Amino acid sequence: MAETPSSVNFNWPEAAQKLRNFLDASWDALPPGPIAVACSGGADSLAALLLTWVSFPETRKNLCVLHYDHAVRVTSAEDAAFVRKVCRALEIEYAAERRKETDDVHSEAELRKLRLDFFKREMDSRKIAVLIQGHQRDDIAENMLMRLTRGSGTEGLAAPRKLSRQADGRIFVRPLLDISKETLLDALRRCGIPWCEDSTNAENEYFRNRIRNRVLPELREAAPFENIARSRKLLEEDADALDFFAEQTLGKIRYLPSDSEIRRESTNDCCLSYFPKAVVRRCLRKMLSREKIVNAGAAVIDTLVESIVKETPQKIQLGTRKIIWDGKMLNFVSLEKLPEAMVFEQEKITVSERLLEQIRAGLFPPTETVFLAGHPEIIVRTLLPGEKFRPLGAPGEKPVRRIFTDKKIPENLRKSLPVFADGTGIAWIPGLPPAERFRILRAGCAALRLTYRNASLV
Repeated sequence: MAETPSSVNFNWPEAAQKLRNFLDASWDALPPGPIAVACSGGADSLAALLLTWVSFPETRKNLCVLHYDHAVRVTSAEDAAFVRKVCRALEIEYAAERRKETDDVHSEAELRKLRLDFFKREMDSRKIAVLIQGHQRDDIAENMLMRLTRGSGTEGLAAPRKLSRQADGRIFVRPLLDISKETLLDALRRCGIPWCEDSTNAENEYFRNRIRNRVLPELREAAPFENIARSRKLLEEDADALDFFAEQTLGKIRYLPSDSEIRRESTNDCCLSYFPKAVVRRCLRKMLSREKIVNAGAAVIDTLVESIVKETPQKIQLGTRKIIWDGKMLNFVSLEKLPEAMVFEQEKITVSERLLEQIRAGLFPPTETVFLAGHPEIIVRTLLPGEKFRPLGAPGEKPVRRIFTDKKIPENLRKSLPVFADGTGIAWIPGLPPAERFRILRAGCAALRLTYRNASLV
């Protein structure tokens, strides 16, 4: 058991020196310059902080600890105070942020986004490129199981990596990835090092906790986690190989980027559809990244990949960006504005008791206005072939085309209806209720009001 952090008067520099004798962290050469360490006060991140401090004495003057308080527990402020005390003892910089009450969250993913956004802001303001994180070997199994349920490919299943480079140039380093949770905790106990315990980790509200508390204990008895760690390493090798071949392929194919009127052509007149599907998918993701199209979800990627390998023309619009595949070449088009039929308004609000009553009474026709729980990032696009949707109150998903038929929406009108979506899928189609996953459950929660006006739907 960890001691109560607030009651401990501790020699942290000495503790860091002792810990290095028990834990053999895996360090690649770190780029020169300032370093940030993400530290919650828990065992994993605290060990990462202490080992960073003791392993790189020359960086201590440029070392900054980042702590984000999710404010989901009454005692979370004590964790922040504990991390601050450790930083003072080690004489290193400390930066923290507490989640605002207005940042109403509904999932672990939203909490994670707030935390990562804080890390990025602090690193950018301090011109820090490297972030040390405390992921350990048990996190590999946890992450792999979660990503399997989301349909991830090799890149997703290869995470977390010991060293991963972000699109914005930052580098995330995880020196504890070869160390099991059991070994890590044993080392802290043998050194007499206290840490913070997050009581919510024992609760099963979040999917990650259910995996951690229910599934992993059974899996650990069935097979050693070293095997899963090896699988992750092999997947990383495969992902890197695909990345290499995708870069080679991008130098051969022709496509029309949105910032140029000149086709990028190869002397061999090479078409993307000539390559294996896995390479096509990786090339497509690279092109979308270069075009700064970040709102293309799995359904968009899958549709484009299938169209490319079958050389079937396809057009997909994501807000003011249009992707056109003519059967031989990809064109990326930037529109100055959305077509008139797709003009809409969105507003972040807090749901009052009165508004909740009005929503439940059905006073807002779904042809014009809907309310989505939370503050999702919404894009406007066209309907994808075979796409499914679960409207509010429906027992499950159905193909959108069948829903249109059931609702007797005219065929000519269906083609003009915009689709409002987030990274997961459809959030709302005017004329239908919003998605069940955005149901408003209580007053006082954050919500997004979407308004779409089209006289033909009234």
